Amino acid sequence: MFRVWLHAPCQCGAFCCGKGSRRRRKGCFVLRIHVLAAGLCICSLLALLQLSSSTSSERWLAGVQDVGATLDARAGQGSMDLQQRAANKKPPKAKRKKRASTVAPATTVEETTPVPSPWRQLPIDWQKTELGPGFPNEIDSAWTDVGVMESGDVLRIEAHGFSSKESPIAVWGWYLNVWSGDGRHWVTKKGEEEPSRLLHFNPRPRGGGYIAINNFLKGTGWGKEKDVPVPEQWKMENAGKAFVLEVELSDEEWLVKLDGKPQPEMSYVRQGDYGGPLVLQLYDLIKPSVSMKKQIS
Repeated sequence: MFRVWLHAPCQCGAFCCGKGSRRRRKGCFVLRIHVLAAGLCICSLLALLQLSSSTSSERWLAGVQDVGATLDARAGQGSMDLQQRAANKKPPKAKRKKRASTVAPATTVEETTPVPSPWRQLPIDWQKTELGPGFPNEIDSAWTDVGVMESGDVLRIEAHGFSSKESPIAVWGWYLNVWSGDGRHWVTKKGEEEPSRLLHFNPRPRGGGYIAINNFLKGTGWGKEKDVPVPEQWKMENAGKAFVLEVELSDEEWLVKLDGKPQPEMSYVRQGDYGGPLVLQLYDLIKPSVSMKKQIS
C-alpha cells in the first residue's frame, strides 16, 4: 500500500508533478519518503510517550499502594501497642484471685490460763526402822506424810525400780505400808498408841514370785492375806526398770494401777480408821517419789 502511494502520480495538478517532468516526479517521491519518515517518527514518539506515561502511572500507583500499606501496617502496629499497654495496666483477674486466696485470714490469739496439774508432790524423808513384827532387822525406809485420805484420793509412787541386792532379808522383797497413826515409831508404840497398817503391799520376786497383800490393825493384828502373782515389771530381771504404781482409796477397797493399767486382782478390802492423818512408808525402792491427787467434790 505504501509502495503504491509512493509511486502514484501527484494529484495536486502542479507543473512539477506533470508527466513530462521525470525529474520532478522523483523529487515528489523523495518528499513523500520524508513525509512518511516524519509520520513514523511522530507515531514512534507518541507510542514512547504513551508507554512512558503508562509506566509512570503504574509506578505511581504502586508507590501509593506501598505508602498505604506502610501506613496501614504502622497503624496496626500502633493499635497493637496501645492494646498491649492497656493489657499491661490491667492485672489479670486470675492473679488477683490467687493473691486473695493466699492471704491468711486474721486470727485472734486468745490467752489461755495453763491448767494446773491435779497431782501434788509430797516431800520424802528417810528414817531407819525394823523390817516388821517378829523381824527386828534394821532397814532404811522413805516416809511421807499423806494427811487425811478420802474416797477417790490417789497416791502415786514413781520409782527407778527396786533393789536386787543379796541380803539375809532379800527374800521378803520390797513393800509399802499406809499407816494410821505414828508409823515411824511403830516399834515403840504399843497398846492404845499402836499404829495400824491400813494397807500392806509386799511384792516378793525372790520369795515365791507373788505379792502378799494384807493389813495389820490395832488390837487385831494381821488380817487375811491375799496372794497375787508378780507382774513382769516386778520380776527380778526387771529390777532396775522404772515403774509407776497408783493406789486409790475407794468406798470399799483399795484399787491398784501399774503403769497406768488397772490391776483388779491386786485390790484389797478397806478396813480400819481413816479419820486421822495417814503416813506412807516405802522400803527397798530405788529413788522413789510420791504425789497425791485429791478427789474433787
